[in-house]
Amino acid sequence: MKIPAVVSRLRTGESVELRSPDAADASAVLDFIRALSREASRNINHPPEFFEAMTVEAEASFLESCAAHPTNFFIAAFLGAAVVGTANISTSGASVSRHCAELGLGVLAMCREKGLGRRLMETLIENAQQNGVWNLQLRVRTFNEPAIALYDSLGFRRVGVLQRVAHLDDGFADEYVYQREGAASRLAPEAAHALHPTPNRTSERERR
Repeated sequence: MKIPAVVSRLRTGESVELRSPDAADASAVLDFIRALSREASRNINHPPEFFEAMTVEAEASFLESCAAHPTNFFIAAFLGAAVVGTANISTSGASVSRHCAELGLGVLAMCREKGLGRRLMETLIENAQQNGVWNLQLRVRTFNEPAIALYDSLGFRRVGVLQRVAHLDDGFADEYVYQREGAASRLAPEAAHALHPTPNRTSERERR
């Protein structure tokens, strides 16, 4: 599923374009992922070298898979030609849970505390709701206080704790499980019955 472009202004007055990236944007998206993995390795599920080994061709294939899926989508924030943030949802493959999805969010340090994370999340929530996906779930490391504050402010509820699920350089870390329920709605018939297979690669929650 592709999200059309919208322009959003940050608190600093800078304008960013939010849209689903195309295969032609794969190099810029991969540059973002690699930079994020170096800046925020404690909040990501793989070390920087994992992302250095990824190829532009594989990233382009992944972006095409997202665009072809009826309910999954991927949003990138472009500051000029550079990607500075991303958000995504991956809907459940279970027939009884097609209204549910896991989400991921990542923002480079240069654009934090400027309102970009909030704008990406609001765009994600709005587009998910419009497509019948209203039960959103995420996991966040318990020490990631800025992200936790953002999720709390957007109506996410902490519903559990997963203990010792991330083995980091300085020991094991716990993760909170958060959930947000919007108004229930029905998936369009074509979306409900034409779910594509999940792309055969690391999920965005694991990447971010």
